Amino acid sequence: MYGVSPAFFISRFGTGFGPADIRSSLPVLRGIGFDGFQAEIFRIETAKLWTAEEKALLRSSMESEGLYCSAFVGHFLGNCFSSVAALEAGLPETELTLALQAAGSIECGALFCVPLPAFAMDTGSKTRVTQRVSAGVLNLLEKRLSQLAARVQAAGLSLALELLPGNALGGSQDFLDLCTLPDFRSLRLLLDTGHFHVMGEKLPQLAEEQRIAVTHLCDNDGRENLSLRPGMGNIPLQAVCRRLRATGYQGSYDLEIICADTMVIQEYAQALSVLKAWLAEDTDELKDNLATAG
Repeated sequence: MYGVSPAFFISRFGTGFGPADIRSSLPVLRGIGFDGFQAEIFRIETAKLWTAEEKALLRSSMESEGLYCSAFVGHFLGNCFSSVAALEAGLPETELTLALQAAGSIECGALFCVPLPAFAMDTGSKTRVTQRVSAGVLNLLEKRLSQLAARVQAAGLSLALELLPGNALGGSQDFLDLCTLPDFRSLRLLLDTGHFHVMGEKLPQLAEEQRIAVTHLCDNDGRENLSLRPGMGNIPLQAVCRRLRATGYQGSYDLEIICADTMVIQEYAQALSVLKAWLAEDTDELKDNLATAG
């Protein structure tokens, strides 16, 4: 299954896009050759755009185009984990409810994703943390994440985290450590190759992690956290995708490219062609190749 991350809609419409913009893009996605997409509420003020009428229209369009939604991203909720003050303020109940209702209404693979952005000890500070936060901050982070996980689960969905460079939790090992706690044993991971590359994580080894539920496949140089077309940076994306498939990943391969609106179709079409070629080999052959490579 091949799809796109919300970057597709951001590139076409900006971060203020809503369900009507997603709906208008579905014929375009089908024309390029994709099977699905990830929906998103990027800005908190756009949560109100997900009315009953708009959700019904989007569902109808999905059925007409034969496209599925692999995940719903509550990007705006990342702000709740961006500083000590934000953690203390808690979750925006009205908008969270609207987002969970929207996710459930379009059958998003029962997956609700939230990013953990770069963390600042002071809301007004431009200095981001470069080392582990204090035990007190970590406890508060875990408390808020536990509340979020409970709300997501109550809505019949599974929570997945997207880790950005400089976030309060840390890297993949910190994520796995969190998963050992009772409240997070069903927690999943959104594998954003661009973020993890900048964080210095070992790709494609990370692709073997069984908690990966969904992907954002993009490229960059490991220094600037960009979302470029595969081949435009130095991430070993071919090896990442093949390792995902060979180790039994059942989710969608969703491309993430931020580009000019005039280049969207060209960029995503070219990337999809490359992605399909990478995964064309027989799964058994892939396993043999990976075993030989160690």
